[in-house]
Amino acid sequence: MTSTPTLADSAGGIRPEFTTDNLHLSPAGYLAWAEVLRPHLSRFAVR
Repeated sequence: MTSTPTLADSAGGIRPEFTTDNLHLSPAGYLAWAEVLRPHLSRFAVR
């Protein structure tokens, strides 16, 4: 079960386009996750 709505299907699992084994993220899943995290991590960026 995933707690990130962007990555979750209606049952709370990882959406098929973001995984190949229903457990680990695929490259597309990591890209989607990065977009979710980016606004929260940008304040820590070295300038």
